[in-house]
Amino acid sequence: VEWDKELGELDVSEAWTQFCDILNHVVEECIPLSKPRSKPNKLYMNRQALRARRRKNKAWSKWKKSRKVYDFKQYARARNSLRALTRKLSRAYEQKLVRGIKSNPKLFWRYVKSRLSTKPRIASLTKPDGSVALTDYVKAEVLNNYFVYGRKVFKLCHNHTCRLSLH
Repeated sequence: VEWDKELGELDVSEAWTQFCDILNHVVEECIPLSKPRSKPNKLYMNRQALRARRRKNKAWSKWKKSRKVYDFKQYARARNSLRALTRKLSRAYEQKLVRGIKSNPKLFWRYVKSRLSTKPRIASLTKPDGSVALTDYVKAEVLNNYFVYGRKVFKLCHNHTCRLSLH
């Protein structure tokens, strides 16, 4: 692109607009569009397991439409075969991780961390008057009122997390 010819006699805002137009045109013309691939949510899932999951989902939707006993039995077979296959694949994947722990400890610890991760939060609670308790302090009060008659069981700590304490 000959920038002097394109932007030479324009003021700053017009030059910027012209530059953006040229850039967008080149991007649309030269950069191919592609959809990002999604990774399977389970590391041990392979093509066979994904096919079995699709088969199970199709059988479920077929049964939901027809409500026939035969269709439910087909769904149950697909569900059970998928469950058996995923358990087998999970066990094989974990054994592979254990065998390769010396050569690739990061892979092992990443898997362990993914299995042990928890989200430290308290679910929303409904108060006796029908409103929803949103803050941790109010949730602790709702739980106190529900479980204890006159004694405090949950205490709100300085970092806004509830811990069980009897006092």
